[in-house]
Amino acid sequence: SFSTSSTAKTPSLRLSAASTSTSESISISVRYVANRRCMFAPCRQLDNNNNNANPPLIIIGGTAQSIYSWEHHLHSLSRDRDVLVYECLGQGPLPKELFDTMAQQRAGDNDAASAAEEYYRNVTLAFHAEDFANVVTEAWATTFTSNADPPPAVSRYNKVDVAAFSLGGRIALAAASTYPHLIRRLHITGVGAERDDYANIVLASWRDILAPVPTTGLDAVTSNRAPVDEMEQMQQLQLRSFAWSTILATYSNEFVASLGTARIQAWVDAICTQNTVQGLRALLEQTHEGGGGGSAVDDSDVWSPAAIAKWIATQQSDLSADERIVGRLCVGMRDNMAAPLQVERLAAILEWPGVKYFDGAGHAVPMECGREWRSDLLQFLSSS
Repeated sequence: SFSTSSTAKTPSLRLSAASTSTSESISISVRYVANRRCMFAPCRQLDNNNNNANPPLIIIGGTAQSIYSWEHHLHSLSRDRDVLVYECLGQGPLPKELFDTMAQQRAGDNDAASAAEEYYRNVTLAFHAEDFANVVTEAWATTFTSNADPPPAVSRYNKVDVAAFSLGGRIALAAASTYPHLIRRLHITGVGAERDDYANIVLASWRDILAPVPTTGLDAVTSNRAPVDEMEQMQQLQLRSFAWSTILATYSNEFVASLGTARIQAWVDAICTQNTVQGLRALLEQTHEGGGGGSAVDDSDVWSPAAIAKWIATQQSDLSADERIVGRLCVGMRDNMAAPLQVERLAAILEWPGVKYFDGAGHAVPMECGREWRSDLLQFLSSS
């Protein structure tokens, strides 16, 4: 049972055979759950009692990703389970009601960006952990209840499985440390115990690209673009610079070269369309160790992956084998944002079994090695 609380709805989408390379199509809906934009693919093969054969799967993506970044995975993943992809606060475009507020501000000669800045004022990992619980409990209202802790076992599956990448993996760890009773299995890609110096430099560059800047004197810079509000011009330039940088930093050189300039340009356009400067800036400032400074920190940072992992391991040690979260970490062997050695270290802290390595892949394994990543995820979810 999937319930919605919609401030906005879009018609059901149809994923055709052409886009899935099979003769079978699936119904995909885009809707709002707990005020988060979600893409939902219902289970395609129900059991003899017309029920889902497996727990629902929640997917949480990386910083600049949207729900559409994961659409190509949904056919395979929804064969015998519900799948829900959701955008965390900071990801995705501004909701329509905020656009209306900003339009009113422009009409009154006020700062049009102030409403967006306020909207993303709190996107910390602590907030995202709470948000995860809200999405889960509202999405499957007949299975979960938000006013019980832990929720009662009102159905065969009173937990969800989670597949998370990069920022999504950090959020999933935060959720697992705060609401462990909601998660059965946790499959995380591209998260290490801490970042090395190179990754911290990349993060610092992204913060610099998206930093607030004055808008005076931009006419010469933006004269080749359509006449729009000067602030919006600058933000589009920032988004495009960030998009190019994040693609080059998170995929292997060989993979980028194989796609060609036109395909990468289309990805840049998609990142700019599906994200905001304010949301991305807030995520970079609030969800990584060291705040906005971009420097590495030790495990004393309470929301670093290493610190969260230590807390999860302590919690789980008091539970029976059936109650513990079963976890798996994955990483590309050419990942510059989450070094394989740091992923191994995180696995050791969590006391999870061996890391899955993807040869030749960069940071964005689910996109670069989609078929192999899906196979590993499905095998992990179905293993005993």
